[in-house]
Amino acid sequence: MPGLLGPMIKEEWRLHSRLFGGWSFGAFPLVVLVIAAAAYVGVLASGFSYTELERGVQYVVFFLGLSVGSVGFVSSDAVENLLGESNLLVFSSRTLPVSQRRSVSVFVVKDLIYYSFLYLTPLVVALLPAAYVFDASVSVGSVALVWAAVNASFALGVAVSFFSAALHTRSRALLGVVVAGVVLAAFYAGTEALAYTPLAFYESPSLTTALIAFVPVVVLSVAGIFVLQPESASSTRSYRDVYPRLRGLLRGEGLTAKMVLDVTRSSGGVWKIFFSVGILFGVFVFLVLYVDIVSAIVAAPGLAFAVLLGISTVSVYHWVNRFDTLEDYTSLPIDADEVLRAKAVTFAVIALPVAYAYLLVGVVMFFDDGSLLEVALGFVVLPLVVAYVFGVTSYLTGLDPNELLLNSKLFSVFTAAIATVAVPLFVASIAYLNFPTEASIFAVVFAAVAAVVGFFLYGRAKKKWV
Repeated sequence: MPGLLGPMIKEEWRLHSRLFGGWSFGAFPLVVLVIAAAAYVGVLASGFSYTELERGVQYVVFFLGLSVGSVGFVSSDAVENLLGESNLLVFSSRTLPVSQRRSVSVFVVKDLIYYSFLYLTPLVVALLPAAYVFDASVSVGSVALVWAAVNASFALGVAVSFFSAALHTRSRALLGVVVAGVVLAAFYAGTEALAYTPLAFYESPSLTTALIAFVPVVVLSVAGIFVLQPESASSTRSYRDVYPRLRGLLRGEGLTAKMVLDVTRSSGGVWKIFFSVGILFGVFVFLVLYVDIVSAIVAAPGLAFAVLLGISTVSVYHWVNRFDTLEDYTSLPIDADEVLRAKAVTFAVIALPVAYAYLLVGVVMFFDDGSLLEVALGFVVLPLVVAYVFGVTSYLTGLDPNELLLNSKLFSVFTAAIATVAVPLFVASIAYLNFPTEASIFAVVFAAVAAVVGFFLYGRAKKKWV
């Protein structure tokens, strides 16, 4: 493993530093630290305790780990289309005497180290200025404990997702059975299930709790490596010819139909879209169910869900742009404006149904008292927020949204732009408890203005990137 791990880390650094510039990429941890520190101050000012904040960071990074670990579902098609299958060491099993199981396992370890540097360590260090502002007592030992627990939570999320991806290579039916069983078990166990996570080690550090926290990570990772069924280079996949029917449903939008098929027929299919959008949805559901202060202040969860789901659709924009570039169409009688328009329609066709599906789940889970106004509010605001997110993302990144993830300047601007709309709408969801009519009117009008801004930015993006 050491012989492959070092080159993979160098490869990752060289790839992204060349794509985004040395300083733009190297400064990314500092940007994460500043943004996280500002967010922590806001969270503590809202009434959370410092301990609750530390617990919340662990919850969030667990779901981040789930997202990163999903590389097993989706990486091969996406990366091969962008870079070519032999350009990365993770594909070296096809050209060098290295098994795919080994290369993938080392790739996962590399990601654990890399994300710890890029995201996790800055997230933990950002707790220090927040503690200083609110005069919370911290020590080197307590920070080290939080750092270990945060990294373990992230690793657990990666291990769970990676093991699921490995099962997916064997049998989708088996994966469905296992996932259903785990979800039911977690539902009935409730907060007691947290005793078998790194959170138990954080709350009561000892050798026993450390074993309980880290053993599942090791077991799931090793099991995933052995369960993983490497895909043969000569394997083929066949599909029914649904293009004519899909084009008809899209009223003759042939280019859009092609892009929809690019996404749905890549590794992981449409389920990767549900997974990527569902990560943020899952975080919020968990916080509302198990963190009392969140459930108490979010009086309009439909509005809050709509805002979060709208923001999460940025992941759909990434997938829509993973499989082609403008240069791919230069030899065809299609101009760049048509390509950008097809991207917009494809984004809407994929993002809105997925987001509305999760919003319906939220309605079923949190609206037993039957507030029709609040339900309608979420359904109206969702597409408006999606339009704004699309406009901002397309203007800042064009057809290369991956740059948004690791370019510190773009990430800062994107975060500020999203916060400008998200924060007032979240405040409206809190104010809904005492001022339902006023909060509803404000949310709809404000989101509508944001949507207009989104369409304006999309128009500017066509001029900027063509």
